[in-house]
Order: sequence, then C-alpha cells, then structure tokens
Amino acid sequence: MSVRLPLLVLCLVCFPAWATDEIDDYYFNLSLEELLAVEVSGASFSLETLAYTPASVTVFTGKEIQQLGLRNLHELSNLVPGFQSKRQSENSHFYSISGRGRQIGTSTRSVKIIINGQAITSGFIASSIGSIFEVPLDNVSKIEFIRGPGSVVYGSGALLGIINIETYQDENYISAGIGNHDYTSSVVNYYNKGVQFSAIFRGDLGQNYSLKDTDSNSRISAKDPYTQAHFYLVKSSEKSRFVFHNHRLNTIGFYTFDRVDNDINGSDRQYTMASFSHGFSSSDYFDVTVSTFYNVRKNNIRARLTGPGALAPISNPSNAAPLEVSVVIESKQYGGKLVADWLFIDGHLSIGGEYQYSDPATGLAFANFNLEQLAALNFPVDYYDNNPPPVPILREEDNHTLALFGEYQQQVTPKFNTIYSLRYDYAKNIDEGEILPRLALIYEINENHFVKGFYSQAFRNPDAVELNAINNNTLVGNEDLTSETITSSEVVWFSQYPNFYFNFSYFYNQIDNSIEQTLIQGTRVFKNHNKESNDGFEIEYRHQITKDVSVRSSYSRMLNMLGSSFRVSDTKGSITLSGKHRRWQANLSSVYLSDTEMLMNANNDRLTLPSYWYHNVAINYQHSADLHSQLLVNNLQDSQYFTPTVSTNLDEGLPSRGREVMYSLKLRF
Repeated sequence: MSVRLPLLVLCLVCFPAWATDEIDDYYFNLSLEELLAVEVSGASFSLETLAYTPASVTVFTGKEIQQLGLRNLHELSNLVPGFQSKRQSENSHFYSISGRGRQIGTSTRSVKIIINGQAITSGFIASSIGSIFEVPLDNVSKIEFIRGPGSVVYGSGALLGIINIETYQDENYISAGIGNHDYTSSVVNYYNKGVQFSAIFRGDLGQNYSLKDTDSNSRISAKDPYTQAHFYLVKSSEKSRFVFHNHRLNTIGFYTFDRVDNDINGSDRQYTMASFSHGFSSSDYFDVTVSTFYNVRKNNIRARLTGPGALAPISNPSNAAPLEVSVVIESKQYGGKLVADWLFIDGHLSIGGEYQYSDPATGLAFANFNLEQLAALNFPVDYYDNNPPPVPILREEDNHTLALFGEYQQQVTPKFNTIYSLRYDYAKNIDEGEILPRLALIYEINENHFVKGFYSQAFRNPDAVELNAINNNTLVGNEDLTSETITSSEVVWFSQYPNFYFNFSYFYNQIDNSIEQTLIQGTRVFKNHNKESNDGFEIEYRHQITKDVSVRSSYSRMLNMLGSSFRVSDTKGSITLSGKHRRWQANLSSVYLSDTEMLMNANNDRLTLPSYWYHNVAINYQHSADLHSQLLVNNLQDSQYFTPTVSTNLDEGLPSRGREVMYSLKLRF
C-alpha cells in the first residue's frame, strides 16, 4: 500500500483536463450568504433561518462536508462549539458525543440524533450513538448541530443537544477510495424523480497498537480492523415520504469492555429504521402531517471478561480458562405521530401527539462459566466445556410512551418574536409523566444583530439496561429509577453580515435526578443522584475573507463542571482554514481539547490525561465539471493522544488512531 497509494495519487492529480483551466467549480462554489439563508428544521416545529432559530445552531451543508473530507459524524462534531467526541473503550469503533459538558461514563446520553426527520432510538439503550455507531457523511445534504435542550420537540434523550441530519441528495455519483492500513471505501448515490438510494461501504485491516493487558499488565500487539455498510432509500413526493436505512458495523480485536484479546473480542451490530409520513392540506394556512416508524437493533458481542485462571479456585470442575462470553441482544420499537399546523398573519401554531411502543428488549449471554451463579456469588461456579446454556442478562419488560405537545410562535412586533412550547410525556415502564415548557424570545436590534433568550426543560427516561440489567457481577439495573431532567437558561448574541457571522452564547444548566453508576461492593449499580449544575459559554465565528479564502472557528469553555463529567474536557477549540485556486481547494482543520480525568482505582483516585491538538488536511482537485478527487490526511502529525475509559482497568487511557492517509475519486453521472 505504501507504494501503490502515492503512484495512484500522482496519476489522478495529473489527470488531463477536458476544458479550460477555469471550469464550473460545482464542488467548490460555496457562499456564506447562502448558508445564512438556509432554513433550520430541527430546532422547532417550523422552519427558521439561523438568526430566528430558537437555539444556538451550527449548520454544515453537504458541499462543505465534501470539502472537509471528514468521513464520520463524530469527527465533524469536534468542529462545533459545545460538542465533544472521544473514543470509547467498550469497542474499537465507538465514539461518544457529549453536549455542553455532560457525559455519564463514556457513553452518549445527552445528545439525540435525527436522520431524515426520524429520531434514532432503541428500546435497549437510550443513546443514539449506541444504536447507530459510526454515522457516515458521504450522502449528507445538511447537518444541524442544535445546542441545548430539545425534548419539547423530540422527547426523551434530547437533554443538551440534537444532531439533525438530512440525506436528500439530488445528485448521481459513484466514488471509490483507498488508503493506508489497506483502507477501502465505495459509495453509490442515485437520484431520479424523488427516489434516492445510497450505499456506503468502508473498512480497513486496522492499525498496530501496543496495548496493556489489564489482567497480566504485559503489552500485547493488537489491531482494530473494521468493516461497515450503510444503505439509505428515500422516496419523496409532494406530500409523502418513505425512508429506509440500515447500518452494520463489524469489529475484531482491540479493547472490548476494557480488555484486549485478538482472538475472542469482536462485534456485529445492526440498526434498521423505516418510516413513512404523509401530509394533508385543506388550505394554504392549515395542514396535518401523519407519520409512523419502525426500528430494530441487533447486537452480537464477543469478549473476554477475565484473565486465565481467575475463576479456577471457585469453579466446578476447576478450570483455568478465562471467562469468555457471547451476548446476543435485540430490541424493536414502533410508533406514530400526528402534527397539525396553522399559519396566521402574525403567528404559527403547531399541536400534536406521539405514541411509541417498545417490545421487551431481549439479551442472552452464552458463557463458559455459569453467569447466574457468578452474579449471585454462589460458589462453586459451574464450568461448561461446550454448548453453554443461554442466560438472560435483561428482565424482559415492554414500554409504552405517550406525548402531547404544542408550540405557538408569535410575531409581537416586526422586530420581536416569541415562541411558547409545552410538552407532556408519559412512560409506562416507570409510571411517570413529565411536563416540559420552553420559552424563546428573539429581538432584532437591526438587520445584522439579534439578541435571543431561552428557558427550557428536557428529560431522559431510564433505558432497559439501566432498569433491567441482571446476572452480571459488574453492572446491575435498578427498577426504582426515575427520569433525569435538565432545566436550562441561555442568552445569545448573534451577528450576521454577507461575509461573516458571529454567535456568542452563555448557558446555565441544572440537572435533577441524574442517572449515574455507583460502585457498591465492587458492582456498578444505577442510581438517581441529587441536583448539580454547570455553566459555560460558546463562541462561533465564520468569515469569508475573500471569494476564495474563508475561516471557521469555534471555542467552548465550561466555567463550572459537573462532578460526574470529569472525563469531558472543560475547554475545546477548533479552527478551519479553507482556500481555493482554480481547480484546487484545500482545508486545514485543527481541534484542541484540554486535559481530562479518569478513575484509577476503586477509591475514586483520578489520573489526568494531557490536553492535545490534532490536525486534518483535505486537498481537493476538480478534474472536470463531474470528476473530483481528494487527498485526506487525518491526524497529520501522527500524534498518539489518550482519552478516558469507563473503568479503572486501563490506567493509561485509551490510545487514539494514528495518521490516516486516504485518496478518493468521485464521478457524477
């Protein structure tokens, strides 16, 4: 690969031109003024521009993402103020995405992902990232990063952020890529008369690591290979839309649940979603939209959970084999929503309802030792040589949720806009209801400057793992959990001009009944905790210096951190420089994350992991109006930085991926 890649790059960069040197630069023709006019759809029940959106929002268009060369959602999120993404130790290709300084363990619990209007949810785990894993950006037409509570619109889970993704690309193209570590990728996107189909395949043979064996403290050579496949089908008409997407990720080796084993560790994870919506309109001022959805999540996880000999003294017959487990998990959800909209001369009213049903999530473990006896400390523990019986790891319990909501937007004066929102949610599994208000005030000082004020509440219901985990000697569910809630206040200054915009926001959050893990006699148990709060500010700036040169920057600073979120950096910044010359366009993106902490032992002593910078470079070349190539280098300096782990087993943190060099060619047809 080290010889083949440079030769291919050289040949394609020198690809002959079919026209003059100045061509219709389809891929490079972006306008900041056009971006400011883009309507945000994910922050409320109505479409608004950035200036009038009732939230702090960062928008990326598909062309911007194409230029940046970033492949996955977790990479792009680090360019957004208030969002952070870091690698997890539960799986080699899991990346958390946190919002506004809150993260429990290493999991995503406060940010909800929406794809083509439908929330990514699961009856098994209340985490969008935990369901869909790596989200590709190849076929994205627009992404909105919405900061702050969003439960009024999207219900449980949208505590401190929403990522709203649209994949409606009306472009026909194929692309292929290669890179170091035997990386390959291929993408097909087809659009015709309202039908869009996308297929995305990607994977490599893994990078080389020297990882610490948490049982022997020796070093082990390991890799992190993966393959992933994503399929999207969208059929749209004037009033109806059908959406289907399927995501699959396979991994082998590396750390799984904080232990490394090249022969045993691995996973096969799938998420499938289908939805349909139809709009009914009786006039230009009134319409009703009805939608339904279905999703299924399937996981097959294999892992080694102890070192050799750990259970020999307490097993029958005594055996020195390590504890090996294979877990099969499946969950399904169904639901529907109805929204009615009235348009008035000086206002807009939306009311509706939503129902969701979750089948009992099933989780079965197959282990070479008796997990039920081990969890109950019932010694000796039976050892199974072959064909171990399945052991449930979840109590099977279904769930019904019902929501009623309304939002009224009123133009009080030509310069003063107000948005009043209210939602009621009820969940059967905890027999609880939540009433969630939101108030947004937006004042236009002049056509260039706006002041916004928001007050809102959000919540998250406990998921099946938090409520119903059983037969696990390290993690136990709690049927007495209640919902965690957030009350948030925010003040925003927004400025826009044709060639630049600036957004400054200060926010204060109070978290009640936070769901966290507590260590009791060596076992992690979920519990609700008392009130705590955090606050901070965010800055976003973008400037189109000339027609061909632009800069985008962001800065986030937590003034007060949550005690449970010590794994999150309190300071994060990014800067992206973009320049274009004739057929060439280049981007340098740099991200800074301040130091973080992780637990070292059961006494809650902490290890500080140092701050780090990493840089990505994307160089684009347009061979013709329809042929485009890109050279992408991630982690340009090839630095090894470390991110926090969830447990105390890894006392040096989790290593990052090193330099990745990729070349791709895209052809429109």
